[in-house]
Amino acid sequence: DLFFAISNHSKIDIQNSFPEKEVLLQRNGYRSDWIQNKKIDNKNPVCLYGSTPFRGLSILANCWKEIYEKCVIKGVKPTLKVCSGMSLYQQPESDFIELYNYLKSLPNVIFLGAIPQKELYKELNHSSVLLYSCNWTETGCMICTESLANGMWVVTTDDSDYGAISEQVKNGVNGYLIKGNANSEEYKKEFIEKSIDSIVNPKTPVSEGLVFSWDEQSELMRKSIEERIK
Repeated sequence: DLFFAISNHSKIDIQNSFPEKEVLLQRNGYRSDWIQNKKIDNKNPVCLYGSTPFRGLSILANCWKEIYEKCVIKGVKPTLKVCSGMSLYQQPESDFIELYNYLKSLPNVIFLGAIPQKELYKELNHSSVLLYSCNWTETGCMICTESLANGMWVVTTDDSDYGAISEQVKNGVNGYLIKGNANSEEYKKEFIEKSIDSIVNPKTPVSEGLVFSWDEQSELMRKSIEERIK
């Protein structure tokens, strides 16, 4: 018997539950056929949030006004696009309506809700920074994978002690990892600072060997299975 795990974090969990089984690392991939040449305006950059609302959207909402105003002072006018919603999981939005309305009241926020995957890739193509104030244990973060594949810089939580984001987002290489409880004032202060720096001073992320296309991952899985059934 063979297990495939989407992160080292998940691999360890599976191995602890099934110590007699073989577990291989098989990360999530991205759609390489949907990747386009980047179209970025550094004077009017686009930031994006692309996870479910309960994974830290309220934290970003409480930070955005200060991020925006301090960027404007520095001569840069960012836009925040929010691609988030519970409809992705066929769940009601009622618990988050107040949060959505608050976001819509903030400067230069465009609330798109949950959108189809191909539409998300189009938004990623025009975005330069992923702002993901994550307060969730990610076992394999798709929005980070897809953002990195689209050449975006990622500002998110350092979950190296308990999650999988930091397996692909490397501090100062393709993003900023912020330590601590995402709900704390210390975290929010650093999140704001790193977000402003990422927006005002555009970064060139290096993600080679950290993210892979679905074609690459499917070929890896095929070879792994064939080797074991010979």
